[in-house]
Amino acid sequence: MDVLLAGATGFTGSRVLDLLLENGHRVACLVRPWSDAEAIEKLDVAVVRGSLEEAPVLADALRGRDALVSAGPLTPATANGIVGAAGASCVARIVVIGTTSIFTNLNAASKTRKTEAESTIRDSGLDYTLLRPTMIYGTHEDRNMCRLVRYLSTHTFMPVFGSGKHLQQPVHVEDLARAVVLALENPVSIGKAYDVAGGEAVTYSEVIDTTARLLGRRVVRVHLPLGLSLALVRLYRKVAPNPQIHAEQVLRLNEDKAFSTEEIERDLGYDAVGFEEGMRREIEEIRSWDLARRSRT
Repeated sequence: MDVLLAGATGFTGSRVLDLLLENGHRVACLVRPWSDAEAIEKLDVAVVRGSLEEAPVLADALRGRDALVSAGPLTPATANGIVGAAGASCVARIVVIGTTSIFTNLNAASKTRKTEAESTIRDSGLDYTLLRPTMIYGTHEDRNMCRLVRYLSTHTFMPVFGSGKHLQQPVHVEDLARAVVLALENPVSIGKAYDVAGGEAVTYSEVIDTTARLLGRRVVRVHLPLGLSLALVRLYRKVAPNPQIHAEQVLRLNEDKAFSTEEIERDLGYDAVGFEEGMRREIEEIRSWDLARRSRT
């Protein structure tokens, strides 16, 4: 297939690009004007400068191609750009990445925006496949488990906001990338939305304990009541110059985020690693990356 890939410089998109090329697809990459595309330019792919929000630019880049794969964030603006450009270029096949966070019970503004974006894709009349990953992890580049690994590597205690008993089901980035390519290559996925999760659900306390054990660290979990946790986070956000935690994150940790992958397994043969194996791979990758970085300095 001749594929236009958006988001190829990102955490997930770079893995999708590798798999598309490995599977013999012809690929062009839509890259924002200010993004560093040096790594992509070394590969046998064309680079088009633009964004999903720019429907005319996107339409020009799509003409003559078979499909669009979007590995970047799905927002109302990007969804509208995708639908408009696909219609103008007569490219009907699209694979886009959404998020399972639309299923949160919280009355969050982000939920409304993400649900609107997904509805735009599903109501478009295009040959879409929508993939909804859970929290994505897998290397030193992720914004989730990498932070936990760094913290537990240097601290002997871990604050837990709430009971720590709610379920998490992170998906390894390599599994998500494989799901994207499987969906693109299998027509059975057309018109479907799949939840894409890791191989097992674990509690947040198990996330901490497993990571600490794999690091060879003894870490004590310090549980804080949810009400106190929210008060402390709000105070922290008032005094910290660059706060990294907000109240919605704390509340999200206190609701279950476990999802069935039965449908994508049945349709596409999807198979995901369990959390312990995924974290073992991540820790090895982080250590290798740190060693390589030190050797360069």
